[in-house]
Amino acid sequence: MVTMEQNLVHEQTRQGGTDRLDKQRRKISDLASMQLKIGSQTRLFWAFGVWILAAGTGSALLWKHALTPAPLPRLPPVLPSVPGLETHAAGLPTLLVFLHPLCPCSEASFSELLKVARAAQGRARILVLMYEPEAKPVDWKDSKLARRVRASQEVHWMEDTTGRIAAQFGVEASGTAVLYDKEGALVYGGGLTWARGHEGENAGVDAMIEFIVKGKTSLRARPVFGCKILAD
Repeated sequence: MVTMEQNLVHEQTRQGGTDRLDKQRRKISDLASMQLKIGSQTRLFWAFGVWILAAGTGSALLWKHALTPAPLPRLPPVLPSVPGLETHAAGLPTLLVFLHPLCPCSEASFSELLKVARAAQGRARILVLMYEPEAKPVDWKDSKLARRVRASQEVHWMEDTTGRIAAQFGVEASGTAVLYDKEGALVYGGGLTWARGHEGENAGVDAMIEFIVKGKTSLRARPVFGCKILAD
């Protein structure tokens, strides 16, 4: 016959087993939660790492593009006869700048050109040659760059239909600046910016200003950063 004391011992034993089982279950649940948390953190870490890698790769590619210059032109050593140039002031250095109206890089080039024009204060004739295809869409003349050039009081400009004048000078890229002295001898040929679409101090602009203001410069060429004027 089972006594009350034996029932009590049995109940305590059963309760103790249940408590141990509950503790084991809680441990298993806590371990699973910890593993899930670690797994989530690991996935987050790897996702962040992949994002950093992608962002770094994209940034590197953008900078590679920004710092890749166009081919330097083989410029005429003597200023050739160009219809339209004779209408501008003679007896002064001549600065020609070739621009493509749809080239986003050339916004910065034109801004740098205005710095040259302001420093020159009329001591050079500055002419922008704006490329235009033979059959052009209406919006070509309404691009932001084209509007800036037309509105400027500091430079002259003329259309270069089909890129005929650019081809005459061997110029391939928008943003190319070519400076001749007052006798028509080549002084400088190159870019106006230190990278595609980036304004700021650069040796090319300094060289042109130095020659126009002081009549001398030791720098003869700099890389050109801009879009192709004529498509292949």
